[in-house]
Amino acid sequence: MHDALRSMLSRWLPSLTVSMLLAGCIDFSSIEHPHQIYVLQAPAQQVLPPHTCRADVLRVANTWSTSFDDRSDLVYSRQPDTRGHYRYAQWSALPDVRFNQLLFTRLLADRIDCTTIDARSNANADRNLTTELLDFYHDAATPPGQVVVRVSAELYDLHTHRLIARHTFSVTRPVSRFNAAGAAKAFNQATGQLLDDLSVWLDNTSKNNATSPSKS
Repeated sequence: MHDALRSMLSRWLPSLTVSMLLAGCIDFSSIEHPHQIYVLQAPAQQVLPPHTCRADVLRVANTWSTSFDDRSDLVYSRQPDTRGHYRYAQWSALPDVRFNQLLFTRLLADRIDCTTIDARSNANADRNLTTELLDFYHDAATPPGQVVVRVSAELYDLHTHRLIARHTFSVTRPVSRFNAAGAAKAFNQATGQLLDDLSVWLDNTSKNNATSPSKS
């Protein structure tokens, strides 16, 4: 009986498996291409020199974006003004949300203003920093390509309702390997450099609009 069963299975299993594959009942794509989730990081590449913090409260507003690049999938471009996305590579959080977290953490550590609060705080603030994520994609027109990170920033005086300064930051970093892992690593480097640039800009703007500073 066992021999008969084995004989029957040997005849039917191969054709059954092929039929299931053709019908889409068996999906090996998740095995061949496992999803990778990347956490955006922003290692500081330069440190502000010793300074005296500004005796103000800075509110860091939520970063916003209307760009296609602000999505959970890593985004690439192979031709100008076009976008695609990696099928099996995702960010742990939307780029604008994660960028805002990294920005707040950086400014909290740099102490350009003696007190830095985020958008959730009910405390009164003197100045407000808004940021918009404009571009966040892997430019793969010439492999392995480069990543492009572009952010605009505006600093407001909340007492006089005056725009103090506005600037757009743009950073590119080469991708070492033509894949999602290589792009994610370059995004980390580019984001770190952009935060360095933004911090220096904010420090210089604060010096040019100094009031009564307090010792850090």
